[in-house]
Amino acid sequence: MSFLDLGSLAICDLSQNGTDIFIIAGLVGDAMGPFRLYRWKPDVTPLIQHPEKLYDWPTGSEKPEGLCFLERNGKPGHLIVYDRPDESRIEGSAYAADWMATD
Repeated sequence: MSFLDLGSLAICDLSQNGTDIFIIAGLVGDAMGPFRLYRWKPDVTPLIQHPEKLYDWPTGSEKPEGLCFLERNGKPGHLIVYDRPDESRIEGSAYAADWMATD
């Protein structure tokens, strides 16, 4: 079991790249923020671990809910998808997600 300090936020999704775990953390329910992306390098310890904060989404914007590792042009990163995305992301049956470098 591991204990993480995510600033009182819940885990929305996890993705692994090598030994690193990437975490989208945010509020549960209908709350619109805050949301953060963390990189966690797991350690076997009974102590609380403090993942590295990589990104803060603006409060009141979209709700990031899912991520998966995706290398783009040889650079490691993550594809981010949203719950209740902005209408500008949807065109017919196509959905525009975000790619974020996470090296």
